[in-house]
Amino acid sequence: MAKQVRGWSKPDNIPELIGRKRVDLSVFRYGSHIPIPFHEDFAAANGGYWIKRGETQDIVLLLEGQEYSARLINKDRRDAKGDTLEINWGFNQTLKKLLEQRFVLSFKRVSQESNDNNDENIISEDETSSGVPEYIDFYQTDSPFTYRMELITAPLFSSIVGLRDYLLEIMGGYVEARTNQPFGREASMRNTFARIDNLISQINWLPPTVIVKWSVGQGNWARVPWVAFLDSRLTDTTQKGIYLVYLFREDMQGLYLALIQGVTDVVAQPGITQAEGRQLLRQRAELLRDNFRQLIEHGFHLDNNINLQSSSSLAINYQYGTIAYRYYSQEELPDDEALSKDLYQLLQTYQSYIANQESAVEVVQHTTPFVMKDKVAALIQWISSQGYIYEPWQIAAYISALKTKPFVILAGVSGTGKSKLPHLVGQATGGVTHLLPVRPDWTDSSEVLGYCDIQGKFRPASVLKWAREAESQPDKHHICVMDEMNLARVEHYFAEVLSQIENRRKGDYGGYVSGNLVSQSLLEEDKEWEHQVIPANMAIVGTVNMDESTYGFSRKVLDRAFTIELSEINLAHWQGEEAPNITNTDLWPIEAWYPRAIRLSELESPTQEEIQTIEQVIGALTDINSILQPAQLQLGYRSRDEIALFVLHAHEIENSFVTLSGEKVDPLDLAILMKVLPRIMGGSLTIRQIVMDLLSWANHRGLSSEAEVEEIVSRWIEEKRPTVLKGSLFPRTAARLCLMWDRLTNEGFT
Repeated sequence: MAKQVRGWSKPDNIPELIGRKRVDLSVFRYGSHIPIPFHEDFAAANGGYWIKRGETQDIVLLLEGQEYSARLINKDRRDAKGDTLEINWGFNQTLKKLLEQRFVLSFKRVSQESNDNNDENIISEDETSSGVPEYIDFYQTDSPFTYRMELITAPLFSSIVGLRDYLLEIMGGYVEARTNQPFGREASMRNTFARIDNLISQINWLPPTVIVKWSVGQGNWARVPWVAFLDSRLTDTTQKGIYLVYLFREDMQGLYLALIQGVTDVVAQPGITQAEGRQLLRQRAELLRDNFRQLIEHGFHLDNNINLQSSSSLAINYQYGTIAYRYYSQEELPDDEALSKDLYQLLQTYQSYIANQESAVEVVQHTTPFVMKDKVAALIQWISSQGYIYEPWQIAAYISALKTKPFVILAGVSGTGKSKLPHLVGQATGGVTHLLPVRPDWTDSSEVLGYCDIQGKFRPASVLKWAREAESQPDKHHICVMDEMNLARVEHYFAEVLSQIENRRKGDYGGYVSGNLVSQSLLEEDKEWEHQVIPANMAIVGTVNMDESTYGFSRKVLDRAFTIELSEINLAHWQGEEAPNITNTDLWPIEAWYPRAIRLSELESPTQEEIQTIEQVIGALTDINSILQPAQLQLGYRSRDEIALFVLHAHEIENSFVTLSGEKVDPLDLAILMKVLPRIMGGSLTIRQIVMDLLSWANHRGLSSEAEVEEIVSRWIEEKRPTVLKGSLFPRTAARLCLMWDRLTNEGFT
């Protein structure tokens, strides 16, 4: 032994080892003091850097591929002449819980014998049931202040004596009980399940958060009985979440130890068929398996190829929901020790998964609170620092529109940054952006969603693949940029997507998901693509160049999108701002992109101020509808709701709805510009009257006359055709209507 002081030691000939800490009460409370002889080892691991007295240094602890935050502290103690070094993770609840779960025997011991005055309460070898002490090894890495941890645990599990006998008793007698015995509390088979529950619940390595439940049916004998292990941090019922379970085959010739999803809440959710629910279970299982790859080394299978020998719908649902499993036949059922080892290994992997999920949540919870208005302001500043020029309100409107509806069109002349804006926003907020250039020869959805080849094999295309990728990364916001969207007729190649965007429903984990994108019937091996949706964390952004080489948008397309025009060009503005400090802690949580609702009737707990805002919006739209009615161009309920929700979302970041010169921009003015004016096109007398009435209304909400309109337009022309008609109630809408009137007058069409 090269070095040993109190609970720390350093055995010889272990490369990169800094030191070994024996598990005591301090490990579960805050970490550990580091004895003076080990200070030099930590200094060497930190590249020779020494923390001065009174200083604190953030450090990273690597454990099984996961990062955990901690601190290295040199305490300034008046009663000590030398340095007092401490490694502290007391604030990291996730790591503390993980250590409690891994060092079960030590934790139980020190919890019973805790002494507030002596945290360094070393457990002697004869105080563990296994006779083996437990340790934490700290190893240096290539990075200073980043240490790799290895946990040396006492053998935690002992065999569950009698487990094999109980399982054989069930497999040997259940079919006869289900066939010939009445179902009830007095049935002997129920007593067998109760005894196996009691046996397993007594094992000392069963985590305290895990409870055992079992079922032989409700009212009638179940075809597939089970014994389940539920961790209360994930679920308290087999109907939802993820849990461990012994699943018995209906013929009782074998059983599975499986990691499985709760199937009922998925398959029985409203709005989907049983087949759709099963495909959803299968897709989720595929995504979850990446967290459990280590089980392969222990003989588990990571697929859903279990066969419960049952035609019951519940048994089939179990199959679709299976993540990992191990099969035992009745004839070759292993002994108690092997069965116990498999259960122990699956439980440990299950616990690690839960700890990692909690760690992800904790990272969000322990960072600076996410304040939308501050984040958008920082985002606007960062984009400017990269040398790109946008009006702040354009970025704010883009974010508010995306939050309101997952389909936004960016229009304007070439070179104004339409394609770049989604990439910049994605880069700064931790999102993923894909670019799909539209080609003029697209006449159907084969280049967007996919097609069946001559053998009937389905070949998925870009948008469908990206939708699946987004579904597999639910914590990231994904954008599909359809570049130069109107080079082909949107209604031809994008019809299914447009329809399903309007067919959204609440997602299982927040936000809203679309209906199924693929409507055709596919081969069995391709069935999973039939159930692919646009997930809640994905949106479509189309870019549009308005020139003679492109197609115009139909009212159907315009009605389904927010159209933002990037037409305000200031060539004199070329110097960027200083970049704010945007780091990984600034990445936006996916919930920041979720709408508050997609219909006003679903809006939860609006404040009195928000109610007044909604009423203001509805009042303006009611005036507009009375003007649009002669041409049957009125806004419907969907447009009303989308405009009102856009304005509500915009109010969250109203400090960013300004121009580069600092002038305020009214979100309602923008909403009318985006959602109302694109509906008006033509050259008829009715259109002429509508433009005239709307211009007068936008200017002062008064009655119109042609002479009055001509006067307004003349003033606009004298001011060199600005995009804002100052002095109007809705200055941007009024300026655009001046342009439309000018085109009507000079070209006969707008």
